[in-house]
Amino acid sequence: PRGNDADISVNMMSISLGNAGGNQSLFVGGNFESRIWNGRHFIDVFNIARYDLVSNKWGPLGGYPLLDENNLTKRVVVTVASYDDYHKELYVGGAFQISTNSNFAALDYGGDEHASVGKSTGVTSVGLALWSVTIGLQPFTGGSLQTLPGYSHHQRLVHLYYDGSIMSLFVGGQFQLEGKPQCRQVAVWF
Repeated sequence: PRGNDADISVNMMSISLGNAGGNQSLFVGGNFESRIWNGRHFIDVFNIARYDLVSNKWGPLGGYPLLDENNLTKRVVVTVASYDDYHKELYVGGAFQISTNSNFAALDYGGDEHASVGKSTGVTSVGLALWSVTIGLQPFTGGSLQTLPGYSHHQRLVHLYYDGSIMSLFVGGQFQLEGKPQCRQVAVWF
């Protein structure tokens, strides 16, 4: 992988394991871009990738892109990820926004445009996204995170854990929930 921006060093910041689509997978996030061969053509991978431990192949997650405040991938950083083995979903957090209103087409796992991936609902989320094999990367519908004053957007989300025993997502960092200033630094979704 190479850096998205010459001013920012490449960092791999999150790793999660999960059984996605029947195959054991390793998910790696950070601030990087790469080009990989999918068997037909080269495809770009930005900031988060999936390594299928059965096929021994890297690939993009598919779905909608993670974008920065300028609708580019340059300054996106995936800082945390947590896999829900029960629902077969990956929760992704960091410095990004994701929207079904994106000017970019949703991509399938092979890197091809795929009109049926995702639901065109006009949903946007900041700091959190959800992925599964069937829907690809989508906005997190539970809310958006705003960075607290005095902290960098890279510190927005520093802990993310899905507890399958109580089916809850725990989030920690320097944020408040958008529109809910009373919810700061720790949030739980049941």
